[in-house]
Amino acid sequence: MQLTIIVPDNSVIIDGEYKSIDLAPFQFGQLNAVHWMDTKGTEQFRNGVTREIISLERYQGVIAAFTQQPNAPVHPVNESLVDARSRRLKEIAKSAQAEVDSLAANYPDFEKLTWKDQESEALAYLAWGGSGPAPATPTVDGIATTRRIDKLELCRRIVAKADLYRPAAAQIIGKRQRLEDLIEIAQTADEVKAIKW
Repeated sequence: MQLTIIVPDNSVIIDGEYKSIDLAPFQFGQLNAVHWMDTKGTEQFRNGVTREIISLERYQGVIAAFTQQPNAPVHPVNESLVDARSRRLKEIAKSAQAEVDSLAANYPDFEKLTWKDQESEALAYLAWGGSGPAPATPTVDGIATTRRIDKLELCRRIVAKADLYRPAAAQIIGKRQRLEDLIEIAQTADEVKAIKW
């Protein structure tokens, strides 16, 4: 038997047949996905931990629910695994990019191109401490002068915004990479189709 359970999507695939099953009653907690191939498999958790399993005992209720739901929608198998992976990877990348873009939607592209310079200059200026020659900060100087804002205050704001943006972007990157991992280990096109942003 080949079995894939994707808990967040309520997706169950057995031997290439997909069904949507309400998995809430099974109380899987932090479990994200299960992949089983004949005699062994893996459990993948939301924190990134993967654990090997040698028994489906814990999932017999899901298998029973699957077999008792004959009229559930089934996706036709009309796409190769390679094509399904390629298509889904592109869709996931596009969704990730859209989510990252939404974080900075209020900023023009030319300004975003200066963010790295702004942050490095701001960090250098904040670390300087006033002794010795001041670090060169041409980007920050131009912004502070035109904006009519204190340079130190501007540097603090730049670093604070960067500190907010970085973890938000990192979460999106992590999600995209997790889904990419699931796509790569999927054994059938239907398993790939069940993986969604």
